[in-house]
Amino acid sequence: MRHVSTRLLTAVALCAGVAISASSVSSAAPNGRPSARTASAAVALGRPASTSGLTIGLSFFLPVPNQAALARFIAAVSTPGSPAYHHYLRRGEFASRFGASPAAIAHVAAYLGAHGLHAVATSPDHLFVHATGTVRAVDTLLRTTIRAYAYKGRRVYAAVAPIHLPTTLETSVRAVVGLTDVPRYRASDVFAPRGHPRTTTCSQMSAGTNPTSGPFTISEIGDAYKFGAFAANGFGGQGQTVAIFELTNYLPSDIKYFQDCTGKYDSISSTIVDGGNGINPYAEVEADLDIEIVATLAPYASIDVYQGPNSEAGVVDTYDRIAVDDAAKVVSTSWGLCENADPTAVAAESGVFQEMAAQGQTVAAAAGDNGASDCLGYRPTRTNPLAGAIGVDDPASQPYVTGVGGTTISDASSIGTTPSSQVVWDTNDVEGTGGGVSSAWAAPSYQHSIHGASGAGRTVPDLAFDADPASGYMIYSIAYGWIPVGGTSAAAPTFASLMALANQANSTTYGFVLPLLYSVGNAEPGTYFNDVTLGNNRTYDVPGYSSARAGFDAASGWGSPIGSAFLSLVPPA
Repeated sequence: MRHVSTRLLTAVALCAGVAISASSVSSAAPNGRPSARTASAAVALGRPASTSGLTIGLSFFLPVPNQAALARFIAAVSTPGSPAYHHYLRRGEFASRFGASPAAIAHVAAYLGAHGLHAVATSPDHLFVHATGTVRAVDTLLRTTIRAYAYKGRRVYAAVAPIHLPTTLETSVRAVVGLTDVPRYRASDVFAPRGHPRTTTCSQMSAGTNPTSGPFTISEIGDAYKFGAFAANGFGGQGQTVAIFELTNYLPSDIKYFQDCTGKYDSISSTIVDGGNGINPYAEVEADLDIEIVATLAPYASIDVYQGPNSEAGVVDTYDRIAVDDAAKVVSTSWGLCENADPTAVAAESGVFQEMAAQGQTVAAAAGDNGASDCLGYRPTRTNPLAGAIGVDDPASQPYVTGVGGTTISDASSIGTTPSSQVVWDTNDVEGTGGGVSSAWAAPSYQHSIHGASGAGRTVPDLAFDADPASGYMIYSIAYGWIPVGGTSAAAPTFASLMALANQANSTTYGFVLPLLYSVGNAEPGTYFNDVTLGNNRTYDVPGYSSARAGFDAASGWGSPIGSAFLSLVPPA
């Protein structure tokens, strides 16, 4: 859960804590620009701890040998009008078509095994070689220093010096993931202000809601965005699977209670990656929010909750498992981090998201809840503590991911007809929708010539849904009962639900849908999106925020999708 008081944690920690190094072995950022080898994202840790008995699990990211060919393939299967449009890779085909060669894999694996690492294994998609080793073995191999610390009752570790990849691996390995297991990734959910009583019975689900301005039941959110058109035509997500990415486990009893109260009975399963992240009822609000939204808006879809640890390796491994399984054609994630905080993870994720695009998997990611200031606290100086504050979230800024921003609903009945009915979410300049221009990724081709998109880098978000906790979503959690929750964490699974319904209604798999969405948004304004023209995402009075305008903008993207229009989501004539 998010609290305003935690947002300055990293800035404070730079003075009092330990700077955690997110080391990248690449000499360039993902868009090819020069970058430093380390990016400090400070986290205040406790006292030093012993490294005795500590083993480190590492993932060596192997870049795609022919990146240009992969990019051409994704463009062909994702661009309307292409002869290959929607002819995706079959499950398991990525390794042979685009993964690292058997020779490159064998070379890396043999070297790691000969230099003190063990349990060496290759990911099925040939993007990673995994290995484990003692602290001494890893320090020696990568010429770094790993230290352990006591942190919130557990031992964590971090490399506190840049790594140096052995020369023989430099051409085969792009990044090394797993040099810290400090939990830094955050969920983009925000509670409504306190003061309401704890409500725990089904009859209290609607207590305090307002069908005009919220908080809303999740069904009312669907009605506001015209999702009802799918149900009216018999589409509820039958035959569709949605993968939900989580860095916290969830309590099935929470979801069962919600389903019993709402009469929704999606099939829900769990996939645990790297041991998951344990049970904590107070941290599971994020998972409850994500699952309950999809269970309501796509009530007959299958939901697979992928649960990994909140660590660098846990994040990358969980995304990779979703890609390798390739069972879900729609993926929702509400977890992220300032894109500049960990270039290593960003680079490794990029390969996985390209794999998903090639396989026809749509990925929806929350744009963040810090407004334009998602990087507040990273790399400040004594004279300018806000240096680098303006920034956007990973993975929402990844070019093959749909970044989903947030709005505030004041009148659900007039969305699309009255400009003030829906504005950019910004609560008292301290929280609001993420948005801006990426400093890690160049402007993708689908944003070229789009008025309102920046040529300096990838612009996010791509679109937006309600995210203000004041007009938020009523969910159930055993820790809090029925409670209104907002944040772009709510917007991402809302869009994921829409894409599952659209896949079914159009008898297709939209996959990497952004080229199509930008095409229809530009050619047919007002047909597929409710344009959001009021508000901004200014936070903490940091200059550089984005304001809404007619058409596309870096505060709300194209605006909020009109659900009924997605019944026939087709390229413009």
